[in-house]
Amino acid sequence: GYFLHVDDLDFCLRLHRAGIPVYFTPYVTAVHHGGTSSANPIWVEWCKTRGFLRYFRRHFFGPWFLPVAIATLIRFGLKAASISMRRSRRT
Repeated sequence: GYFLHVDDLDFCLRLHRAGIPVYFTPYVTAVHHGGTSSANPIWVEWCKTRGFLRYFRRHFFGPWFLPVAIATLIRFGLKAASISMRRSRRT
C-alpha cells in the first residue's frame, strides 16, 4: 500500500514485531538503478507524506495521532513551499 518511501520502515517494524531480528549496518552500500529524480519533487514529498501518515495510522494509531498527522501535513507544506521558492529563484 505504500507507493514511495516508508515501506522499509513498515517492513522492519513488522519483522521486529514478529520476533525476527532487524539489524542495521552502516557498512553496506546499495545502488538504485532508476529512481524518482526526474519526478516532480513536490509530488515525491506528497507521496512521502502519505506514506508516513499510513505508517503512523497503521502501527501507532491512538489519541495522539491527530497532532502527528497535523505536524506531518505542516512539514509537507513547508517542504513544498521551500521547493517552490527554490524553483522560482532559478528562473
